Amino acid sequence: MTFTALTAIALVTAAQSAHVHGHAEMAIAVESDGRLQIELTSPAYDFYGFEHAPRNDEQRATTETADATLRQGATLFSLIDGNCTFDTADVSRDQDDAHDEHHHDGHDHEDGHDHEAHHDHHAEHHHEDGHDHEDHHEHHAEHEGHEAEETHGNVRVTYSGRCAAPARISGIATTLFSAFPQLERVDGVFLSEQRQLAFELTPSQERARLPR
Repeated sequence: MTFTALTAIALVTAAQSAHVHGHAEMAIAVESDGRLQIELTSPAYDFYGFEHAPRNDEQRATTETADATLRQGATLFSLIDGNCTFDTADVSRDQDDAHDEHHHDGHDHEDGHDHEAHHDHHAEHHHEDGHDHEDHHEHHAEHEGHEAEETHGNVRVTYSGRCAAPARISGIATTLFSAFPQLERVDGVFLSEQRQLAFELTPSQERARLPR
């Protein structure tokens, strides 16, 4: 089994669970020659406190600080007995406000039609137009709130490195929960040519055994 195949399995496994705040997923793939890759996937809320794209300087600063922390693989993870080092880390996120912008543009267009209708029939339908205007705003607020609830954003961090003693790896330890207190659980899988093991990490259990 090649490292490419191990990595593909890791990516698929990490993407399978539902979007649940507080729950992250991690897949670790180690090749016999020592090449290492870790995929960490979590709702953006767990790292930033929000899931939409940053909208102001404060939120941009929050994401930059969190991303800088996430890139510190050697600080966040330790593969016990493997003598592993981290070379690179890539942080990507899928937040997208395009649909929200389209939604607002659509309602602005409808507002224009309602405004014209109101002036054309002001004398005859003043009370009725007022009712329509009120209903429109109530519907707009309700729909806008619904979209806010439906907004989901995920963050994926990819780490690569090398382990001097891959066959000797006996466990994993993490500092993720102290770095990101909103995290409640990490469900993980460890994959190598000899082992395929599932593990779980929590704030009260920041280490997991990976028996050989």
